[in-house]
Amino acid sequence: MTKRIAICIPTYNEGDTVMATTQKIDVGLQRYFRDFDVVIVNSDSDSRDGTKKNFLGTDTKSKKHLLTSRVGKGNSLINFFRYCGKERVNYAATIDCDIKTLNPRWVKTLLEPLIRGEADYVTPLYARSRFEGSTTNNFAFPLIYSLFGRNIRQPIGGDFAFNKEYIGYILRQPFGGSTRQYGIDIFMTIHAVGGKFRLAEVFLGKKLHKPSFTKIGFMPRQVFESAFNTLKFYECSNRSNPEILGGKTCIIGGGGFSHEAEAKKLLTESLRMIKIKGRGYRNIVPGWKELKRKILGEGALGYKEWAVILGSFIAKGGENPKYLSELLVPLSLIRTTTFWLSSKSLSPSKAEREIIDQARETRRQFVTGRKENNHALCDERGT
Repeated sequence: MTKRIAICIPTYNEGDTVMATTQKIDVGLQRYFRDFDVVIVNSDSDSRDGTKKNFLGTDTKSKKHLLTSRVGKGNSLINFFRYCGKERVNYAATIDCDIKTLNPRWVKTLLEPLIRGEADYVTPLYARSRFEGSTTNNFAFPLIYSLFGRNIRQPIGGDFAFNKEYIGYILRQPFGGSTRQYGIDIFMTIHAVGGKFRLAEVFLGKKLHKPSFTKIGFMPRQVFESAFNTLKFYECSNRSNPEILGGKTCIIGGGGFSHEAEAKKLLTESLRMIKIKGRGYRNIVPGWKELKRKILGEGALGYKEWAVILGSFIAKGGENPKYLSELLVPLSLIRTTTFWLSSKSLSPSKAEREIIDQARETRRQFVTGRKENNHALCDERGT
């Protein structure tokens, strides 16, 4: 029987880019996977700008299928997972619709480790601006490394591939509210690692997409809450020898950035917010009183202090995901803007080194905190 491949394009008001994205995916499928039964799936979140019409009107050699759901990237991907299960898809991938540097070879690069039988779940590796991917750099990457000792540099990159075994597994998991929004990527990767699926990481080159600064007010909270919810299924790791960090070309560029003025305002507002929420951190972060004084005094949050904070939050895990995520947001924004402003003059390699050191220190703080609270590092366990 001919094996089936499905590529998902999750969309929400992407009428200006969906045709080009569909065409490039079609070229990739026709060029590299002619011996497979292939389909391009637009899983749309109730767009009102002609996205669905433009997708269906795009001339392709590959079959096309349209799915619709309520608003939310997670809803779109959950709908796609269900489609893959129903249609018995063997290999699948999801590719974001707003990527300016997408090329047909991405399709081949993402799917090949699955087809060769080398992996069940494939994550991307991009070269990106230091002013992009902040939730990846400062939260998702150190979180995965802290919990599992796995060096997955971009766990929420947006472009993934997975096989039917992983699809069956993910469909058996509970989909919470934040997971149905922008928390879907971290949900997928935590389950892939915690569920002990074989992983592969593939280099896709430079990634440029539509500006995402406007999402910084709500996207991190959704990612945090989804992650903390998912941690309940994989409490901690017994990996005493974590994978070696570094050796990956991820951060490029430097200099100024277009949203610098807005970032400085965001920093000021976030500093004000931790004054208001101050008491909530006392039972989570060790030495909070002194740490808060330092953050407010310097008007910044360095990676070592952030590692103490993040390691403490991860150790709390799924105790109260919504509350933890709300508390973490202003601190994460202070860390994000601090890195943006302080790394402008750093070389790409030095900027990348800070992100690596931050992940390593976060794991150290996490492991130390678990031991001090008499939590033995335990086996990974799935549902």
